[in-house]
Parts: sequence; C-alpha cells; structure tokens
Amino acid sequence: MQRSTDCIFPTLFQAWPSCVPGPLNVKLYAQVPGIGSIERVYPGYCHDFQLVPTTTASPITCQNGGTPLAHACGCPQYFGGKFCEVIQCINGGIMKYAPDGTSYCSCQLGYTGLHCEMLTCNETSSSVLGGSTDATHRDLSVVILNRISMASYQSEWRYGFENFTGWYDANQPNYFDNYYITTFIAKANSSGFVYNIINKLPFTTSAAFRSQIRGLGLTVSTVTTGQPVLSAIQRTIVDDSGNVAIKKRSPMFVFVDDEPSDVYLLRDLELLVVQSQVQLFIIVTSQYASTTTCGIAASGTGQVVYSQLAAISGGLFVNFCNSPLNIPITKTLSALGPILYQLETMTQLDAPDCSTGITDSFGIGNQQTYYIITTSENTPNVSLYNLDSKQTTVPTAGLHIGNFYLFSLNELPLGTYSITMVSAGQCHFKVAGSSSISAFYGFATSGFDITTTYAQLGSQLHPVVHLSGLTPAPELTIQIYGQYNAQIGGGAVFYLGSSVYRGNSNCSYELYFPGQWECTAPYQYFYIKFLVSDASKTQRTMTGYCMGLQPQECVNGGAFNPVIAGCQCHAPWTGIFCQTPLCFNSGTLVPQDQSCSCVQGYTGIHCEYVSCPVKNNFVAGEPAQFEYKSVAFVIDMTLNGAGIDQFVADNIGQFLQFTASTEKQYTLVTYDESSVYDIITTSDANLYQNVTENTLRPSDLRQEAHKLNHNQFDTVPDVLSFEGLLQALELVNVQPAIVYVFATGLPYVNFSDSNSAHTYDRVFALLENQQIQVNFIIGGFHADILTGPAAEDMQKVATFTSGRTIYTGNFFGAPGQFANLIAQYLPLTVQENGFLVEHIVADCTTATVAYVPIDSKSDWFSLIIIGSQMTVTLYDADGNLYQQNASEIITNDKEAAMILRIFNSNKPSFVGFWRVSITTKSGGCTLQARVASSIQVNYGFSLSISADTTIPQPFSGSNVSNVVLANLPQSLQQTNFQLSYFEVLSYNFSSGHGDAQAVLRFKPRDTSCAYQYYSEPFSCPSSAFALKITGQDADGMPFQRIAAAYCNQPSCQNNGTLTSDGACLCDSLWTGFECNLPICLNGGTLDVSICNCATGYYGVHCENTVTAPTTPPFTGSTTAPPPYTGSTTAPPVTTHHHNHDPSTHKHNNNIYYNHNHSTDNHNHNHITHNHNHNHNYNTYNHNHITHNHHYNQNYNTDYKFFTHN
Repeated sequence: MQRSTDCIFPTLFQAWPSCVPGPLNVKLYAQVPGIGSIERVYPGYCHDFQLVPTTTASPITCQNGGTPLAHACGCPQYFGGKFCEVIQCINGGIMKYAPDGTSYCSCQLGYTGLHCEMLTCNETSSSVLGGSTDATHRDLSVVILNRISMASYQSEWRYGFENFTGWYDANQPNYFDNYYITTFIAKANSSGFVYNIINKLPFTTSAAFRSQIRGLGLTVSTVTTGQPVLSAIQRTIVDDSGNVAIKKRSPMFVFVDDEPSDVYLLRDLELLVVQSQVQLFIIVTSQYASTTTCGIAASGTGQVVYSQLAAISGGLFVNFCNSPLNIPITKTLSALGPILYQLETMTQLDAPDCSTGITDSFGIGNQQTYYIITTSENTPNVSLYNLDSKQTTVPTAGLHIGNFYLFSLNELPLGTYSITMVSAGQCHFKVAGSSSISAFYGFATSGFDITTTYAQLGSQLHPVVHLSGLTPAPELTIQIYGQYNAQIGGGAVFYLGSSVYRGNSNCSYELYFPGQWECTAPYQYFYIKFLVSDASKTQRTMTGYCMGLQPQECVNGGAFNPVIAGCQCHAPWTGIFCQTPLCFNSGTLVPQDQSCSCVQGYTGIHCEYVSCPVKNNFVAGEPAQFEYKSVAFVIDMTLNGAGIDQFVADNIGQFLQFTASTEKQYTLVTYDESSVYDIITTSDANLYQNVTENTLRPSDLRQEAHKLNHNQFDTVPDVLSFEGLLQALELVNVQPAIVYVFATGLPYVNFSDSNSAHTYDRVFALLENQQIQVNFIIGGFHADILTGPAAEDMQKVATFTSGRTIYTGNFFGAPGQFANLIAQYLPLTVQENGFLVEHIVADCTTATVAYVPIDSKSDWFSLIIIGSQMTVTLYDADGNLYQQNASEIITNDKEAAMILRIFNSNKPSFVGFWRVSITTKSGGCTLQARVASSIQVNYGFSLSISADTTIPQPFSGSNVSNVVLANLPQSLQQTNFQLSYFEVLSYNFSSGHGDAQAVLRFKPRDTSCAYQYYSEPFSCPSSAFALKITGQDADGMPFQRIAAAYCNQPSCQNNGTLTSDGACLCDSLWTGFECNLPICLNGGTLDVSICNCATGYYGVHCENTVTAPTTPPFTGSTTAPPPYTGSTTAPPVTTHHHNHDPSTHKHNNNIYYNHNHSTDNHNHNHITHNHNHNHNYNTYNHNHITHNHHYNQNYNTDYKFFTHN
C-alpha cells in the first residue's frame, strides 16, 4: 500500500508478526510493466524483542557464574550481556575478537588477566635493579682516617670492634658474610702536590678483621685542606668495576676528625648510598683528643655533609668532638653491636629546631626490647604516650656520650604510641627494634618491576615495595614526608597511598602503588613510612632521595638561558627546572605527583583537553577516500537545450567510465518548456548510460530548429531548472550526492506564484542539513547577461551547497571545450572534497589578486574563473609564472568561464600559496578554487564542548553559545596535522565572503572524543554567513576549507517549549538543546541519544521493569516467500517515446514502485526505477510559456537560510 508522498519510504507492506532472532535475507519482488518481474535481495537481522511476555519460556542459562533472573542474568563483576557472556575489560583494556569469534581483553602494559585486572611486570625489566632483597645477611665495613691525629682512639677501635664482633660470633655467627676495612689519607709531596691514598681490604672472617684493626698503622700528613672522606666511603661501597659490592642494610662505621676535601662527590655518593641502602654511622672525634678544638666547624661543611649522608642512609652522625676521654667509641660500638642485629626502624624524624618538640607515632605488636636512638646537641626530653591506655612513659637514656643518646624500651604494653622529643637546637631520633620483616622499596613506571631506587625530579613514578618475612604480602600504606618540616603529626606529607598486590606475576616488588609521585626538592632526602594494614601494627620507616638534574638541565622542553642563569619554560610549565605543570580550565595542582587534578569534563597533563562521556563511534576512525555516492543530472530538454543535450549524450560514457569505479546511484531528470520527467534512478552504470544517451540525443528536427536560434538571445528565457532540481532531490536517497543542473536560461522564480514559491521553499527545505552539492552549468549565455534576482537565486542554491555556477558561453562556438567540461572536469568534481577559495570582486578592470593555499595531501586542484574578456595570470607556490599546458585547460572562453585543472607534480612548487591575478575588460569576476585531498575536515555544530554528536548548522539566539566540533583523519593526527582556527565571515551574494566577524581558536579534545577539536564559542549571526576552517600540516604549511552556513532555530521536541531567549524548556524526562535526549532511569546510561538500560529494565528512559520470562505466541508462518523463478538481472534498456501535440498532452509514467504523474496536457511514456512520487500539474502563466506543473504535497517548511526577495 502507498503512503503519503511526504514519506521517504512511501511503500508500506503488511506487518510481520514475528521473526526468528538472527540474520536473515529480505527478497523484494516488483512488477515493471513492459519488462516483467524483477527481484532484489537485501541482508537483514531479527532482534530478540523482550517486551510484553505472555507465555512461560525455558529457564534462562547464564554463563560465567551468572544468576538467572526473570528474563536476564545477574552477572558477576566484570561480566555483562543478557547471559553474562560479555567479558568486560578494566584498567584501560580493549575488547577484541579472536579468529574463532570469541572475545578477549587486550591489556595495557603492566596489566594481565581475563579482564586486565591483574598487575604484571614487563619481562624485560630488571627485578634486581635494587640489588638483592635478602635481609638475613649483612656485611660489616669500617672506614678510618689513618692519620696520626687519630692515635688517641686507636685502642678504642680495637676494643670496640672486639666487643662488637664478639657478640655476633657468640650469638649470630653467620650474620656477617664479609668484612671490609678502608683506610684513607691525603698527603703532600715535597712540591706541595696533594694526593690521596685509599686502601680497601676485604676479609671473610671476624678474626682476620679484628687482627687487621689491631695492627692498623697511622701516618703523618701535613695536608690542612681536608681529607678524602667521601672518596673512601665510595670506594668501600663499590668494587673496581663500579658495581655495588656490599649487601643492603649493611652497617658502615666511618671515623674522621677533619673536613671533607671531596665535597664535589656529595651528590654522586648520596645517590650511591640510596641505591646500596648502606647505613652510615659517621663518628667525628677531636684531633689529638683535644677537649677544646674540633677538626670540623659547628655549622661548617663537614657538619652539613656528614649529617646529610648519615640521615640519607638511615644511620647516625655522632659528634664526639671535645668529649672527655671516657672511651666513647668503645662504649658506642659495644652498645650498638647487639642492637644492629636485624635492626628495623619503625619511625624517625629530624628537625633543625626541636625546642617546641617533634612528634610521631608507632605501633608495638609484640613483646620485645625497642630502642630510641637519638642525637641532640642538648639533653633531650623524651616521652611516650600510649594512645590506647592513655598512659605516659618517660624513658631514661641508658647511654649518653657526646650528642648520642640511647634509650631502651623493655616490655612496653602492646598498642599504639606517640613519641615526643623536645630539645634545644637540631635533633634527630629513631625508634627501632629487631625484626625479620624488612621493607625494600623503589620506584617504577607502569608495567615495570622497578625502574629506579630513588625518586627523580621531573618524573612521575609509582612506588613499589617488597616485604621480606611476610607471606603473603599484606596490603600496605605508605606515607612520604619531608625531612625538616616534621612538626606535630609528622610534618608535610608529600604522598599517601595504598598498595595493590601483583605478586602472582613475575614481579619481585610485589606491592604496587597506583598513585604516582614526583619529588620536588632536588638532592634532598625524605622519609618513607610503611604501615601494614593488619593487627600486627608492623611499621617501617626509611629514607629516600630526590635525584636532581644535571647543571643547566631543564625538563619538559625548557631551555637553559645563561643570561638569567635559569630555565626558560614553555607556556604550560613552570618551576626552577620547568618541572611543574600549569593547570588550565579550573584544574588544580596536586603536590603529591606534581600533576593537575581536572574538573569534570577535562583531562590531560594540564587539563587542556576536553573529554567526552560517550564517544561517537560513527565518526571515529579513518575515513575512506572521499567520493560522492550519488550523481544526478538535471537536463534542459527545451528547444534551446538541444546543443547541451547532444554534448551530454556524447560524453556521458566518459564521465561514467571515470566515476563508476565504485558503485553509485545515478539519476537522470529532464525538463522541457512545460514539464519535469524523472527518467531513471539506478546503480547500473551501463543501463544509465544507455538510457541517458537515448533520452538526450535530440531529433534532427530539434537540432535544426536549435541551430536557427542558437545565437545570443535578446531575452534570457526562464526554464524549469528549479522544478527539475526538486525532482532530483526527491529521488536521491544515498549521500553525499552531487547534482548537475544543465540549463539554457535562468530558473523561473516568482514568489507571487504559489507554485513557484512552493518549489523554491521545497528545494531549500530538502537541501537543509543534507550532504548534497548542486552545480549549475549554463550554456548559450555569458555571465554578464545572466543577472538579476533569478540569477542570484540560482547562485544562492549553489553557494548554499558549496556548489558551482559555470557559464559556458556559446557551446557551439567551442564544442571541444564543452565536451571537456563533461568528460574531463565534471568527473573530477565527484572526488573534490575541499572548497578552498571563493573570490568575488565587483570591478575587476584593475587586476585583482587571490591566493590559493594548496596542501601537501592534494592530488589536484581546480580553478573556475568567470568574467568578461578576462586576462588570467597564474603563479605557483614558489612565485614563478605558471604556464598552463593544453591538458590543464578545460575551458577557456574569455567571455564566459575559464576552468583549469592542475595535478600534483610532486614538485616543491606545488604545495603552498598559488597566486591568481584576474583582469576583465568590464565588470566583475569570480574565482572558485577546490581541491581533492586526503585532508578531510569533518565538522558540525554543538552547544556543548563535551558532546560528541553534532548538527549540520548552528542554533540562532543571542544567548546561545555554539561551538564547532571537528576532526581530521586519524592518520593525519598521528603525523602532527592539526586544526588552528574557525572563522565566521560575513557573506554577500554579490561580493562573496566578507570580513571576519569572529576568529575562534580550535582547542584539542582527548581520545574519548571522536571529534578531536572544539572551537571557542560564538553566537550565530542573524543572517547567512560563511565559515572558514584553517589548519597546518606536519611541515607547518597551512590548509583551509570554506563553506556557507546559516542559523537554525531550535525545534523543541518531546513537549519542550521555546523560550524568549531561543532555548528549549524541556520536560522532566528529556534534556538536550532541543529536548531530544532522554534522561535514563534505574541505572541506565546514555549512549549518544539512546538509553542503555541496566539488566531487568527497558523503555525509552529505562522506566519499565521486566516482570516474567515469557515470549508472545506466534500463529503465522515464519517461512520465506516462495522462490522467484524469473530473472534477477536489471531490466533491459528500453526506448522512450515522446509524442508531442501542441494542443493535447497526456503524461503516463510506468514506474518501478507504482509511480504516477498526471498532467492536463502531455503525452509521454518512459521508465523510472526505485521511486514513489505523485504529482498533479495544474496551469500557471509565466511570460509566453504555459506550465502544467503543481505538486499535491503539503510541506511544512521552516526555511531559515534565505528569504524571499
């Protein structure tokens, strides 16, 4: 049955009550009078409809552990779909499909598992970068300045290490694997040249070690400029190849009485100490046991360097200068011996001024002896507060020598404690105890076991930890805090995070912290506190190190400027080393990892990218090479058009040969003095060629009559070109489409005539929001003759669709050029996808110059130049005069149009700005430039910068802010092609593109958006306007595209109402500028414009609940219609019979889908395919021609682009 001709699909079949879910084929049978039956087969799919159940269905079978519900499955975590058959990917994993059709998750680096739920380590990463994580054995090292000034303490070393090693021989004989003694001294020769003597001796037994200590000799040195302390420490840690030679956590005792002479090694040694995790116990004594003088100044270099090294290593700096000779070294070594066995620090702090007290907390989970080890220049007051029992304990130091204090905490009740230390001046304390649980840490990039053992300025890294002695590893919380800001509560916290376990993979550092951290204080140490999240109250505290940059090094693209002696940063970075990002769009800086925290809707390092909640996959990906998919010819069949018809008929074969390489819909519509005829619509190029040739070749009588009247007419005739265009637009159903309207006169436009006004409005209504380009080819007249309102209306249509208006002049006078136009130029227009320049000048008697930017991806460009008696000069991109060869000139009628087509010559002079100079003898001129290029700029308009769907035209309204969303092919994005600006230009049909009313920057969006760019907002002008989009390629060469645009008044849907400021006020269940987006209920989510409902719900808004697992009964047949035994090929070519009678005309149209035209006065028989349309033609008068033409359609046209003149 037939429906209204307003319907795009006018034929309606009887409803199909049910179908079997799954793929199917649809066969369409049609009877064409005079040809017979034909059939076509189309693929289809039957979806499983879940609503209105009436009968009991079979029990549902759920996969992957799903639970059967009413009509679906309740799925476990990371599964979805009706039957829980869909695997969901997390942590950035992407769903892919194997060759057998099964789905799987392709995981990002650092993740594995069915859903990418498990962390893993890259197999190529070195899990032993930080050295062995065996904490059960250590090495013992001693570094001694063997200068005679240390002689008073020689016996103390001997007795102290005899007691120290004797305890281990008796209690833990295998604890130390190796022993090292390094002696060092700086000496001067007779010439005053200073040289260093450093000797390192290894031992495998404590007895050999003690023997060497007892026999250690001292020597004289006259050097007064310091001693190579740092070099000696460095030599002890590494072997001859520079590799770390001692075990982690090994104690190293350094005895010195002088300033360091090699401070230049400090940063290298600090890094080495962090990597090796050696514990430095640096003990300073007076030279020659003086009680009044000290070899290091109180606040001098030695004091700072030794304190820094001891703190970084987690050891101690002990100053025995000016202490009485009460064997301080022997006492200290004897006391530390038993304590250092598997000593683990629970908490530690230091501060430059402890007079107001420093406080931290720790937990005790088992009964044992704990120690408070502290250094302070003044007597410290230490107190412990049990946070559970609210009891306070004040311990007494069991050992005090110089600035060294040792407190023993015996049998403290289990619980959580707060320790407070008050002392005038600088102080340091640690709470420690013996334990087999050790923490080893480092930092890593995602997917790696461990990347580095230290933090790095300018690098965001993940902390990673290995806990030895605990299996399996529990959840861990770490806190990173500063060294000198440790006031109440532990000071400034730089990082706080919880671990994720990755021990099931090949990771040695099994605890991974998803949050990144970046240190900001170069060459300074910090504290890392590890808290086990269980009842054991296990806590560890270690020191870390922030590695700085090399001198004059800047990060993030910054450059060192010697004038300012600092880094000059790129715009989005700041800081001394350009290490700190600036945060845009209301983002805030997160100190923890020096990153930007973005507000909703933004992402990126600087919050510079807009993100999209839903990606528009319809426009994502790589577009195919541009080519129009529908081609329509609208041909003038009047007496004056016989010449045009002949040329089209003669050359249509060449046109099709060029364009038919990919399947297209071809349409032919003709018109004469009184009527319009839709001749054929088909995808068969051969059929189309035959029908077109047979239809258009004029009779001998018509040719002779035309030749008698082909000279220039005094009066330009009106033709039904708009009526023919309208018919073609209604036949086109595949886009993008291109239409060529051939005419020998101007379109008949009379707004006093309701039929003409209706045709005009309907043409523009059908062109609104469509991808259809209309081109007019006018033969027999020059441009300067075709003026006035009708010519302007024709130009409006061409401009509105970014089309062309080509005046061919006297085509019989230059038949070769007209043939070239059809056979050589029009085929190229099917692939031209870039409108570059439209240059319209009212007076070109003085040379006018236009510049045409040709991009590096162009295959060719074409120029259409129109004017009277033109002189055209062309210069290539290098500024050289360009001489066109014959093959590049399509037409060269200086009284009408000159068309040039220039292919890419692969020469440098092709890419860049071409210059065109035009001079006319009288009047104005027009230049249009187009290009065929792989730079396909896809754009649309939106009201939201985070939306990913567009409308073809912007909305009007002074309070309405429109934005342009645009993208380029992904392959070009990856090679640094980018969009730069969107310009709103005034437009006048007499003068073309005018001044820029707004120049708006394009800004990038992130990969969650298919449209990669958005523009700054703009208000739509009150009238038609032109737009220009500009960008640049990978080499910085510009490209641009132009188009016409207009302002759209919103059409409020779903009971929305239009407010006075041009916006829609929506119902409670709808949103969007036109109230066209549903609000999703019951956990549903919006996907572009449709609600994806949660399991158990359905409806436009997910407002309905599935109540029973039943399906409706089906009583009809589910079989396909009987097979057709006739031909499945296209119908044969038939002859079209035209019988004209001046007084009586009857029109019968045999059609593919019961298509009828009726007029009062015409007789015409022909074949039309694939269309349903009804016309009634009534009579209206225009000059001396009677037109029998009227449509019986009721159109509700809201045309906004142009107004009637």
